[in-house]
Amino acid sequence: MSSTRNAENYTSNWETPMWAVRRLIEAVNLPAGWWLEPGAGNGRIIRAMEEDRPGAYNFIAVELRSACKEQLASLPNVKQLYIEDFIQWNARDAWSKIKNKPEVETGSYFTGAILNPAFPITLKTVQKCLTLCDEVHLLQRLNWLGGGENDGKNEFLQDFMPDVSVLPNRVQFLLDGEFPRYPPGSVDGKGRSIAGHKMPGDSIEYAWYSWGAKRGRFKNEGRVRTLGITSLEERSAG
Repeated sequence: MSSTRNAENYTSNWETPMWAVRRLIEAVNLPAGWWLEPGAGNGRIIRAMEEDRPGAYNFIAVELRSACKEQLASLPNVKQLYIEDFIQWNARDAWSKIKNKPEVETGSYFTGAILNPAFPITLKTVQKCLTLCDEVHLLQRLNWLGGGENDGKNEFLQDFMPDVSVLPNRVQFLLDGEFPRYPPGSVDGKGRSIAGHKMPGDSIEYAWYSWGAKRGRFKNEGRVRTLGITSLEERSAG
């Protein structure tokens, strides 16, 4: 979800560029197993994981929009697909359908979760993922760490502070598979036509927030680092 484009409308299909997932994969050893994507969209995060280690990650994809069903169902590493609201989703039902249960900590169903939810529902989504998975990796604005006085986020972070991996390049999200472009009639500040030009990237840096094993999550500080630079060519490909 982009900070520059209607952050409250979390039913819009803003998609994560695959390069942003690759930078996390390069820095963090994501174990093979059963993974959860609670807002799978058209599956760009799932595709990036499969691209890195084909066959290593079995995904349970949950997505609110029925329009994404066909594309998600076509991905070879999506083993279960649910078109419904993740907050209301019954994880126990999904877990019961897994024939070879993953080796997870006591109290977990799945190896991990990797997600990029809309800003307004991030906290609730992360909290549910933390109850279900051994580890959780969230892509969100860097300023997500701030505020939280009224919604309980600050209190949550006082007890469950993640490690933070900052993406040094601004993230350009895709809308329904395409980079957003200025509509017909658009002009810049000098009155020059910019109709059809690609819109700029997000106005705020993003980071991956990572919570590890349950036994080590209860902490009020985490490690901060900067991930590698991504070339313009790779970013332009999405």
